Amino acid sequence: MKPDDLKAVVTCFRELGVSYEDFVTALRDSVNDVKPLKRLIGNPYASSLDSWLLRAGIALIVFPDPTVSDVIGFILVAAGLVKKGMKQLTVADILIEFRDTTKSLESVRQELSYCRI
Repeated sequence: MKPDDLKAVVTCFRELGVSYEDFVTALRDSVNDVKPLKRLIGNPYASSLDSWLLRAGIALIVFPDPTVSDVIGFILVAAGLVKKGMKQLTVADILIEFRDTTKSLESVRQELSYCRI
């Protein structure tokens, strides 16, 4: 290789090193920004909704009727959290409860459709 070619290779390596440093810095900043969300999202495979108060409260909030079900739902959730020791609800908990409630409603709907026949 000629000295000019070696200078070009060294220059390319320096530029590549700088771009990698910029990438790592951006990635580290992104991780630091997203890290607090992990606590809010929770583990989708482990449910903390073992209390019937929490289940009933979230069901009333997610599936409101024209009455005061939101207020009653929030009261039940608060009572369930106090009973469980104030563990913070996560998005995963709400999604799991929503899925379980829709499955329950679907089974009730199927039972009612069998009764009509």
